[in-house]
Amino acid sequence: MDCSPTPASKERQIEILSPLWGSSLTGSVTPRAGALGYALAPLRGFEQQTTIPLDQRESRYKSVRFLSFRFCRATTKHSSVHYDSFHRPIGIPVATLRAFVTTNHFDRIALRAGIIAAACVVILIYAGSERLKYFDWALTAYAIATIFATFAVTYRYAVWAQRPPTLMYLKRGWQSFRRRRQNAPVLGKRLLDNFVLQKFIARRSAQRWMMHACLSWGSMIAFALTFPLVFGWIHFETVATDAQVYRVFVFGFPVEEFPIHSMRGFAHFNLLNLAAILVLLGIVMSIKLRLSDRSEIAIQRFADDILPLLLLFIVSATGLMLTVSSNLMAGYGFQLVAIAHAASVIGLLLYLPFGKLFHIVQRPLALGVSFYKDTGKAGSRAACRRCGDHFAPQLHVEDLKSVLDQLGLNFRFAVPEGELHFQDICPVCRRRLFALNQGRAVGR
Repeated sequence: MDCSPTPASKERQIEILSPLWGSSLTGSVTPRAGALGYALAPLRGFEQQTTIPLDQRESRYKSVRFLSFRFCRATTKHSSVHYDSFHRPIGIPVATLRAFVTTNHFDRIALRAGIIAAACVVILIYAGSERLKYFDWALTAYAIATIFATFAVTYRYAVWAQRPPTLMYLKRGWQSFRRRRQNAPVLGKRLLDNFVLQKFIARRSAQRWMMHACLSWGSMIAFALTFPLVFGWIHFETVATDAQVYRVFVFGFPVEEFPIHSMRGFAHFNLLNLAAILVLLGIVMSIKLRLSDRSEIAIQRFADDILPLLLLFIVSATGLMLTVSSNLMAGYGFQLVAIAHAASVIGLLLYLPFGKLFHIVQRPLALGVSFYKDTGKAGSRAACRRCGDHFAPQLHVEDLKSVLDQLGLNFRFAVPEGELHFQDICPVCRRRLFALNQGRAVGR
């Protein structure tokens, strides 16, 4: 159903039958700013109109996705957003990009945070390399790409952190952690379980855990070595009395010495190769999983699932080819492979803020969520207004009501006893009311 207004009209009311709630879905479309409203009647005999503003900076498409509705297409005079694509994951970034381009506006807080983060990286490069004394100018492109990636990652994280649900998790997670002194050792254990051992993936399957462990640990080892070397934070010098011994300097301070032809020397010089092998093993297992698992085949997208694997493969393969060319082929083709490797690494850094790999930055918030859950379990529990059963922590229910209000989602209903919020109903009763209203919509 096309709900776009005529070019001459400034505002047009739209109405769509919503069998989900047994009522109509109404709203309006105006130039420059669209608004989609819908009526909810989850409780028999009560109806309440609610409007979702879709022109706010926090990108209200999250609200639409949260409700898992498939809306019609709404086209304004100055901008166009296809709401019928919101049920597909790939449609969300596309619609967000369209909305961002048409508004011509950056988030000032996020922009400021991104600039500060990028400036900090520049300062650390300058200071850590002893005023660029040990900075390798041949790696300037890597450094510039890293600075841009830092800005973009910080900008996106700041925008994401300002959204009401994320902001609530950040605030409650920090409050819950500070509330108990014994949370410090608990934090150490959860860091070990979630980031080192990654047990939350092992619970799904051993194969998936092995795949993710190879990809994550290989990538983390590579990043941990590459960035300090590129920035000049780490450099090597031969000992004055023995040219066969290397001395390692970190931020200008000597930290280690090792013979070049020892096992320690072999490990130092081949850690990046080991990281590349781990990543390649993870890629092979990931491709096998994506070719054999029907659930993965059904939902995978090239930009979100295939492209990051392709970038990681090119980076790892060209990195190993550099070692092969240098050690086994007398440098044949080294320059061409080096250019390909540099291009792939820069591409990976530029992709990091905009693709699936951004979850590396988002994942630490899960630690705060875990403490938030602990606080909820220790508190009182909410009772269903329909059946009286306890179904969730009261703190979580109240916070969810607050977030819904900030998103412009009004789930409050007038009842003889006063006001009733949809979140005061337990999931079981919601499903029952869903069936009852479906029956009422068809006349049964």
